[in-house]
Amino acid sequence: MHEYRSRHASGFHSYGRGTQTGTVLITETVYGLLGESRAATDVYVLTTSTGRRIIEDQLLGRGGQWSRLQREYPGARAFHLSRHNLIVLKDARGALLAGVRSSADNAAAADQIMRYVAEHTGDGRPPLHASIAGGRKTMGYLLAAAMMLYGRPQDRLVPFDFILLTGMT
Repeated sequence: MHEYRSRHASGFHSYGRGTQTGTVLITETVYGLLGESRAATDVYVLTTSTGRRIIEDQLLGRGGQWSRLQREYPGARAFHLSRHNLIVLKDARGALLAGVRSSADNAAAADQIMRYVAEHTGDGRPPLHASIAGGRKTMGYLLAAAMMLYGRPQDRLVPFDFILLTGMT
């Protein structure tokens, strides 16, 4: 078995207008991995600018769900998520996407998701855990397609949450 010097978890989430379920899906994913010996340590989330605001306010804000999770479940302290771990998707011109509302936005998001998965499944990279429940259906489909194209035997694609987690051995 290959021992990875660094571990990191990468996440992907998409938010519908006014939904609050996205941050719950992130914490539930981490909670679900607490008992696994191959859990990652850093969580990254690919999202829209709208999703980033929701995550910053509800999950990472003062007294947010992330600090509550880590307080109530000490094992969750092994996972790291900060504002620096939020990767906002961009349109074809490089502007931050507030949402995926057009075919051009969809194409730009697809390209970024494909590049992200390809990069994180390259030789020597830790295994990738990708789950696709929740969020926008098209985003989950794009993530699943990227995993089918680039996933390796050690990577996982599961319908648990719309989160990518890497670093699982």
